[in-house]
Amino acid sequence: MINRLVLTLVFVILLGPVVSAQLEQGISIIQAGGGWSSVIISSNSETANGYMINGSYENWLVAPVGIGASVHYLHVRNENDRGSAEGTSLPLYLDAKYYFGKSRLRIFVIGSAGYQFSWRKLESTGSGNEGSDHDSGFTAGFGTGLVYNVNPGILLNLNYNLYLMKNAYYSNGLANTVSLNVGFILGK
Repeated sequence: MINRLVLTLVFVILLGPVVSAQLEQGISIIQAGGGWSSVIISSNSETANGYMINGSYENWLVAPVGIGASVHYLHVRNENDRGSAEGTSLPLYLDAKYYFGKSRLRIFVIGSAGYQFSWRKLESTGSGNEGSDHDSGFTAGFGTGLVYNVNPGILLNLNYNLYLMKNAYYSNGLANTVSLNVGFILGK
């Protein structure tokens, strides 16, 4: 596993000079990454923790504004004396970002809105609720982060987001996510 991670990192660094552009009007950014996720279930105020994997595409229409789309995969789990619960969500977002500054290290704010598909699985240690289910609904959020240009073609993005995830039939959720992404800057 470590060998694959090192090989991937070397590939990313070597690919950087080939995919060469700066953060300016007309460029596009493709990013992938992952991190930590925590969801607060609104019906019982319990918190489930887990991980997230995400990918995004962004186009700079006018510097410093990026418009794009992203897809996330969130998986969380909560265990207590009554049993365990697992939740998975696949949100699809339209995103808008605004970047501050012109240096290699920039701060940004992001707003997102979209639709999410969710699945849950409940297992009881006694005679409580048990089973699995799926649902979907509207989702929206906002966040902030830092982006660092490693070289003219590669950037690192550390971000925090807070998402409201609505469901048609069962409990809504509030998701906190922190992720680290690697991005490739594509020229005009």
